[in-house]
Amino acid sequence: MEATAYASAIAACVAVVVTLALYWYSVHRETQASAKRNRDAMVERVIATGETYVRKIARGPLQSRSAQLELALLLPRLVSELPAEDGAVARWVARQVQLVSAQPTSKRAVRESVNITSKLIEWKQGKAETAWFVEANQRDPFDAGYRPTLSVRLRQAGEVAGHSAVYTAAGMTVLLAGWTSIRAWRADLNKQGEGAQ
Repeated sequence: MEATAYASAIAACVAVVVTLALYWYSVHRETQASAKRNRDAMVERVIATGETYVRKIARGPLQSRSAQLELALLLPRLVSELPAEDGAVARWVARQVQLVSAQPTSKRAVRESVNITSKLIEWKQGKAETAWFVEANQRDPFDAGYRPTLSVRLRQAGEVAGHSAVYTAAGMTVLLAGWTSIRAWRADLNKQGEGAQ
């Protein structure tokens, strides 16, 4: 009887150990899957913000600065959502946002934004390794005190002023055309009123 009791106790202990091991394994896999889902969602959000930025640049530089700000504000969340071993990706994106802000024209900013989203998509799909981002950060590191040069800021301001002038001229043209047509319409009404008397 003692042998049966020992065998039952050993079997029960083995069952408990196997159950605990399976539980730990399932929790570990779920944690990894959850982290991957969060990372993928964050990368998707950065990509979507980059796409929004490109669309707003196409509409004019007045709207592009707000999209650039959205992208810059999204970076801390990207850093917090990515695991520590993927921090190089977030630092690379941060540096690329700096380079976008350094572009003197909208066309160049669009090109840089497309490069950011393309590389993030490659990384998400596993075509680009995190090591590539580490090397890129060593070649061109993030500069916390970065600010575009005065000449770049002046060119960007000139582009904004040019677009503002075009929008203002278009608005004035529409107003002038409307005012002229209203004056002509009133003149016709006055002629018809004088002819009826």
